[in-house]
Amino acid sequence: MIIEDIVDYTEKATVLAESIHNLETEADRKEREQVFVAIFSKFINNVIVLNAMFSIMPIVVKTNEVEAIKAALQSGQRVYKNLQISNTVPINSISDAVDMLEKIKNKWKKQYLVSEQVKETLSMLELIMPIYKGTPKPKDLIDNIQAIDDEMIDIGIINEANQSVEKGRELLNDMEIDEDVKTFLKKVSTNSASLMDVNENILHWLKNNDMLNKMKVTNL
Repeated sequence: MIIEDIVDYTEKATVLAESIHNLETEADRKEREQVFVAIFSKFINNVIVLNAMFSIMPIVVKTNEVEAIKAALQSGQRVYKNLQISNTVPINSISDAVDMLEKIKNKWKKQYLVSEQVKETLSMLELIMPIYKGTPKPKDLIDNIQAIDDEMIDIGIINEANQSVEKGRELLNDMEIDEDVKTFLKKVSTNSASLMDVNENILHWLKNNDMLNKMKVTNL
């Protein structure tokens, strides 16, 4: 009777041990699944954002970077579709691809902000900001464009920045700013303009842009 009890308890203990082992395996699998989904979701989001960036301004991407991104996408899609979250899931390669995408995004931001069109638009909007009181406000356009350099950037920010560049250029084109006026505006922006700087051309420009009543004379 004692031997039978020992055998019975032993069998129960074995079943319990296997059950615990299976539970641990399931927990590990769930943890890997959560890690994979989080990393792959970030990867997909970065791909979408980068695609929006490139639709505005393409930049050069190295061949090995493109191949690594493609490989991560293919392996990630395969795992996600089949829901086979195991030890063989290429989480590390996808994580490396996320880092690579972040670097490409930062490279794009820098090149975008120093591109001729954007740089010139920002510069001119800053010049007219002290005196232009119409809409859209130059300060709002500048803020929208510079938001492209934010760490957490999404498609909304990208599109808003690009639209602000277009609106800024339309505003500046309507104002027809020539070099003579630009020089004057630069002095205004640094509080170094004087009555001696105001010539007939500048007066004509200020009048045409309804800015005569927006300029103030101060005694420095």
